Amino acid sequence: MVNRRISPEADDRQEVNPSASPEAPQERRAWESSIDKHGVEANGQTYIPLSVARNKIAEVQADMAAMKVEHIGIVEELERHYKEIERDLQSYFLGYIKKLNAAAEQKERDHLDLVDKISQEADVYREVAEREVAQLEDEVQRSHEEIAKRDAQIADLQKQLAILNEDFDRLGH
Repeated sequence: MVNRRISPEADDRQEVNPSASPEAPQERRAWESSIDKHGVEANGQTYIPLSVARNKIAEVQADMAAMKVEHIGIVEELERHYKEIERDLQSYFLGYIKKLNAAAEQKERDHLDLVDKISQEADVYREVAEREVAQLEDEVQRSHEEIAKRDAQIADLQKQLAILNEDFDRLGH
């Protein structure tokens, strides 16, 4: 596509726009027609009046300012949305962590209760065993005493038997 230079410094050269497509003549005509409407042609060059150029620049600046405001609004909305998501996630995970902590504390309490129960049962078995051991020790002690008495009785009976045997042997037999 061939574009005309539109500036006071323009010379007779024409520039080739490599990005222009083959369909561009219609676009060029629309562009040229708007220039022809506002422009002034001298020596085969089209010039845009300063007031029109200033108006177009002001229009572009206003559009860019509006785009900037819109962009800032979108960025602020994204930030609000991000912070809202962050708050929601933080709230969710704090709740989740509280549930995990509560479950862990409950398991710990259950474990401690079980340890206490087992400890109490062990204490009961220990007391029963100690009582039985004490009873058995008492029984062993009584048995030893009984055996000692019987041994003493046996010894007495053996002495009496020996005396009787001596008496019997002396009497004649």
